[in-house]
Amino acid sequence: MLDPHPNRDGSAGLYGYSVGTTSKSDGPEILFDNFKVVRNDD
Repeated sequence: MLDPHPNRDGSAGLYGYSVGTTSKSDGPEILFDNFKVVRNDD
């Protein structure tokens, strides 16, 4: 998958939305598997 609007500043990172997350509850875990962060040489 290629990000059409990459963030070229800062560290590489992942974002996930967890249903049920509130100020009082962390919500369920989000697990990521089989992903790579690679350098974009553009």
